[in-house]
Amino acid sequence: MSSLPKDIIIHEIFSKLPVKSLLRFKCVSKSFYALISSPEFVEIHLRESRSPDANRLLILAGKDCRNLYSIDIDSPDSVTTIPLPCTPDESSPREVSIVGSIDGLICVGLRRGRYSFPMSKHILINPSTRVFREIPYKRTPKVPISGSIQVNFGFGFDDLNRDFKLVKITDVHETHGPLGTVVKLREVIVYSLNENTWKLVEIVNGGIDSLFMERQNGVLIKNHLLHWVFLDSNHNYRVGCFDTRSDNWAKDVPLPKELSKASNKFLAQSLGVINGCLCFSQANSSLEEVWMMKDYEAKESWVKLFHITDYNYTCYYQFTQPFFCFRRESKDEVLCKNLDGKGLFWYDIGPITYGKKEKIKGIPAFFEGCFFTGSLVEIPGGCHISRDKLNDYPLFL
Repeated sequence: MSSLPKDIIIHEIFSKLPVKSLLRFKCVSKSFYALISSPEFVEIHLRESRSPDANRLLILAGKDCRNLYSIDIDSPDSVTTIPLPCTPDESSPREVSIVGSIDGLICVGLRRGRYSFPMSKHILINPSTRVFREIPYKRTPKVPISGSIQVNFGFGFDDLNRDFKLVKITDVHETHGPLGTVVKLREVIVYSLNENTWKLVEIVNGGIDSLFMERQNGVLIKNHLLHWVFLDSNHNYRVGCFDTRSDNWAKDVPLPKELSKASNKFLAQSLGVINGCLCFSQANSSLEEVWMMKDYEAKESWVKLFHITDYNYTCYYQFTQPFFCFRRESKDEVLCKNLDGKGLFWYDIGPITYGKKEKIKGIPAFFEGCFFTGSLVEIPGGCHISRDKLNDYPLFL
């Protein structure tokens, strides 16, 4: 291989290899190690991994609360187990939440005990390289005796400063209502991986639209725009947008009239992403509608993508999006999860073979899932998952 031009080695061979192979090749020679470790090659490999022809890798948060699981959704022959790092005082976290994934890094929330709220800590982890870093804990505001607290997170990327950020929105509620809450206090803070610090960006007292759902992770568009569903005092929904470039709220995403007014017809509303487009889902016990915004920020581009009438067989849209993607080379099959979180299946939304079509075998019970990209992206100051755990779990990707 040493006789091949360097450009051929980089762009035609190495850039198309999975991370597992590249990590092994780093041990072949000093030149290979320097090449694969270079920031220039990491970016080249990342661009190749984002291509439409690349493997679509799904990460699932296991209900056993000790592991994440990885599966190639287009060829689900096997499920790979990724151990979660645990500290001595947290040998068995009770709950795992996947906040989001960007360029191969995943932000995971860990709850230490049954009654600890919100998530006790967050970590950034690259499942491909098994490197992680714990995010320092930041306390929430004090809750008055008559109030309650709601905390929501979002994971985004500031591409202007090459900085991964975790956004934390804390709402202190004064009272609870039938379609929302009265927010007495809101605090928004942002964690910067580059600076390894939290920054207060907003604190507001009263007169605030409430976040519609508790523990609703921000939905990411264009890597730097995070979205949440809010409910105003007139029972109208709005989609708020937070820009991690400026660490500030951007203008709301416009909703069509079919989605903006709250009603008793649909009991659950949430956001998701399909093929890079923002989606709005609303459901009751027997029906789910999924709308897609084909042209971001263009109100007239909202279309009803599909609806499912036998909704009791699909996932109740509570804390995670039930539709992750379309099947490759098909616009009539979407990926769904079972109501009890014990499996994934393809659901045909076409006019001919409408209904549940094919279950994906070997999926462990899980809480949440998200797609991610296998990458060599480094986590500054990160550590490898303990060697005794890695002996039980071989490298993958």
